[in-house]
Amino acid sequence: MSYVSFSKRKCFGCTCFLGFIFAIAQLYYLTSDSVNGYIKNIGNRLKLYQHLLRHDFSAEMRYDDFLEYAVNKDHIHYKRCSIVGNGGILKKSGCGSDIDKADYVFRANLPWIRNFTEDAGKKTNFTTFNPSIIRTRYHNKLSELKKDLDAYQGHLMFSRTERMKGVKRTFLSYVRKNTTLIDLEIDLNYSFAVQTFWLCNKSATSGLMLVSLALTRCDELHLFGFWPFDTDEEGNDIPFHYTEDIKWKKSVARTHYMPYEFQILKELHTKGVLELHIGKCE
Repeated sequence: MSYVSFSKRKCFGCTCFLGFIFAIAQLYYLTSDSVNGYIKNIGNRLKLYQHLLRHDFSAEMRYDDFLEYAVNKDHIHYKRCSIVGNGGILKKSGCGSDIDKADYVFRANLPWIRNFTEDAGKKTNFTTFNPSIIRTRYHNKLSELKKDLDAYQGHLMFSRTERMKGVKRTFLSYVRKNTTLIDLEIDLNYSFAVQTFWLCNKSATSGLMLVSLALTRCDELHLFGFWPFDTDEEGNDIPFHYTEDIKWKKSVARTHYMPYEFQILKELHTKGVLELHIGKCE
């Protein structure tokens, strides 16, 4: 296994608030049992807990399932978890088997599984879904998207379902009526609480949200495909996504601050909170 080396690349001048590098505790409800085995620095973990308590989580019906999964089920716990980002650094990495070794696998934005298992694995347990990919990746052709859904199991987490209209609403209905996937909708107050904790001045990516969720559920956390640069460590050009379905574009930078988030992950890796895998797997 080749782990990340940071000697050759700077994170575009972004900085990380070092006082928070060890954080993530049980979100919303923290018990003495949930403290043990996650992260060593109790003081900073409690800062996250106190921060989240200042945010009111919604009691609206559509958020109930998400909050039950993400906040209240203290008994959900896994020894080893993988979080799979979509970064082009995964292309030709051969990391699929390492990813699938995990007891539980998180994936961001419903990436293609077929034809990419050697690099990205095939196991799925919890996947985020941004409705915008119906247009950007599938060009509103639900028939193609439905084929890809067959590769997925477990939870599928949507964002802002009240904004889903037309073909997007049709897709949501299809998931609920014709698949075994358990659909969730993220509580926006929860999302904002995580964003402000990590001091993000732009919207947090689904990847950072998954890291925050997984750190409350997993003893060992392994990250793959997290790399916000257009070249690898040797200076070779790499695609935006390993699936090459979306090109590098400035609009992403306007919405998210990926280099800053990567700096957070780098610090967590350096302190042993998680393992950030870059390069080829052996």
